[in-house]
Amino acid sequence: DVDARRADNNPSAPLVWTGTAKQLLFAAPDPLKVLKVYVRHFQPNGWSGSLADILQSRLPLLDELISSDRDDISKAARAVSTAFRTQIERTRAQEAASDRTRDEQFKW
Repeated sequence: DVDARRADNNPSAPLVWTGTAKQLLFAAPDPLKVLKVYVRHFQPNGWSGSLADILQSRLPLLDELISSDRDDISKAARAVSTAFRTQIERTRAQEAASDRTRDEQFKW
């Protein structure tokens, strides 16, 4: 993976940026473009349970970059994080609506 992985390949460990991902980001003339690509990779190919919860677990990666000493990285991370949080809330609302529909179908 170029962007993020689990520490020590432990499935319960938090995600961390790979060295390559950070090198590419910090060398990029436009960090915002790079972060937008990285965030597209936050979406799993398959999952069970709540997608919103899975996406939420990726937020610490962006939070780490928001506190960067580099203003361009911090600013780009804030912008991407805001959009990503909106996506998570939209996903959560869709899941809730789907759950309500499914629950109503089973009421007698």
